[in-house]
Amino acid sequence: MSLHNTLSQEAKLKELPDYKKRLTHHLSLIGGANPGEATRRIMRAVASSSVWKNYSLHGKKGKKTLLHTAVYQVIKRAIMLSRSGIQDKAVEELVTNVLKHAPCPQ
Repeated sequence: MSLHNTLSQEAKLKELPDYKKRLTHHLSLIGGANPGEATRRIMRAVASSSVWKNYSLHGKKGKKTLLHTAVYQVIKRAIMLSRSGIQDKAVEELVTNVLKHAPCPQ
């Protein structure tokens, strides 16, 4: 998925609540052996690392902010559904870790 597709996905998620619900459910089924692997797999299903390299959770270092997007809300909810008992703060740390290890923008 490209950055343009991610932006159009954002608009679609805001306009179609049923689509957002179905996408969240689908992503929650991806799973993984541990929360970190589940997070990496879910984020890889949403967009490639060439897209994620342009984002940080809070928009630091000149990157775009992911935290207040509909895409992040779907990712967070999918992780929480796939790993019962995981808290918001833990999800933020997992997503931050995935974004930190995306290739650096050129």
